[in-house]
Amino acid sequence: MADRLTDDQISEFKEAFSLFDKDGDGCITTKELGTVMRSLGQNPTEAELQDMINEVDADGNGTIDFPAFLNLMARKMKDTDSEEELKEAFRVFDKDQNGFISAAKLRHVMTNLGEKLTDKEVSVWFLAMNSLKMTLLLLTITFRKSTVNLVLRLMGGGTRSNLIEPSLKILAQKYRQKKLICRKCYARLDIRAVNCRKKKCGHINENYLQRVDLIHDLGFETATSRIKLSPDGEYVIASGIYPPQVKVYELRELSLKFERHLISEIINFQVLDDDYSKIAFLCADRSICLHAKYGSHYSLRIPRMGRDIAYDSWYCDVICAASSPDPYRINLEQGRFLSSLSTQSPALNVVS
Repeated sequence: MADRLTDDQISEFKEAFSLFDKDGDGCITTKELGTVMRSLGQNPTEAELQDMINEVDADGNGTIDFPAFLNLMARKMKDTDSEEELKEAFRVFDKDQNGFISAAKLRHVMTNLGEKLTDKEVSVWFLAMNSLKMTLLLLTITFRKSTVNLVLRLMGGGTRSNLIEPSLKILAQKYRQKKLICRKCYARLDIRAVNCRKKKCGHINENYLQRVDLIHDLGFETATSRIKLSPDGEYVIASGIYPPQVKVYELRELSLKFERHLISEIINFQVLDDDYSKIAFLCADRSICLHAKYGSHYSLRIPRMGRDIAYDSWYCDVICAASSPDPYRINLEQGRFLSSLSTQSPALNVVS
């Protein structure tokens, strides 16, 4: 069983085991077994712990050596992963998020997975509840024999020429990711985790800090024109073409918050608030589009083609550099143009 563990996992388990092996004899007491396992992200019940102790401590000396501990951890992790995989599969099937799977939906999804079920086979699975719906508890019981087949198909992303719906493909990619372990509290981490999931730990995933990732959600069909970070540091805002659009990416959740299409190409934009809720876009049709949290709020035109935009938060002034000698000023609090600032240049390219 222990041969299924990676070298990194064995190393992490050895490090945690050594912390409780105070005399260095290669053994820990049975009373410390639960503490060591919990430090590694496992949460066995008292009954499970007692069964483990009875299995490995046959002579009753009250100690467990490292090889026996490795076997216990490998078995516990396998059981935990199987249960999580089953829950994830159930969530994929349960599109309505109501806690049930209909017989028609089960047959449809299993057919996409390459597992063609007859009406009789589906009826047998649902017979235990005398209902046309299946809960997670019943799924756990009736899917035990087919779980291995199901998970193999999920991890492979498909078999032969069978296609799997996109949500299952995403789930398959998630299973293929390598798991990490926090070196401070030994909790299991996802490969994309920035911080440890335990708030008291506060450990930062150093591998994440050293990694360069492509954020595919921020991709545009032709090109990205501008990209900025919100003042609070939680959102990435990017504009691109074609068609002209803006996308907001939430760094905390590592997911796309929303995307919007505009009428004209975005030359530049300025974030007016701490987050993404207020943005001013300078567009190629000589317009300044003001967007609020839920969409476009107001649009106005400037006399000449704009080249850059800045924001004075103290006076609530939006300042635009354009193909004119004077920059345009719009006061958002008063809702009107102010007198232009005088310069000696025939045209302005940048304002800050």
